Amino acid sequence: MKDMEEKEYPSISMEKTGRWLKFICYYKKISVRQLLTWLGLGSPQSVYSWFCGRTLPSLDNFYAFSQALGLSLDALIVNHREFVPAGFSRTAGSGNARLFAYRLRFPLDDLSRKQ
Repeated sequence: MKDMEEKEYPSISMEKTGRWLKFICYYKKISVRQLLTWLGLGSPQSVYSWFCGRTLPSLDNFYAFSQALGLSLDALIVNHREFVPAGFSRTAGSGNARLFAYRLRFPLDDLSRKQ
């Protein structure tokens, strides 16, 4: 019982998750228009709100998003404790390559060609 009291409740970082979703789409060359079609959404504003970290997708949209990308829901969600390099969405340095390899299970060779 004592161990349960000491553990912090895990929570999703909307900002980090949004930046992560945006980066995954950028990396996989998926446009907002494609996402709208896949998810059956009428307006791009909801997707841009996700990318900015103002809101998160509904569970249904998160699941459809993960299936469209071929990733698990867990691979799309970033919690408050996880370290995400500040510029990961703009550059792909060696530290970021480890993050990619862990989160998306890309081979590191594939990432080095992308840089």
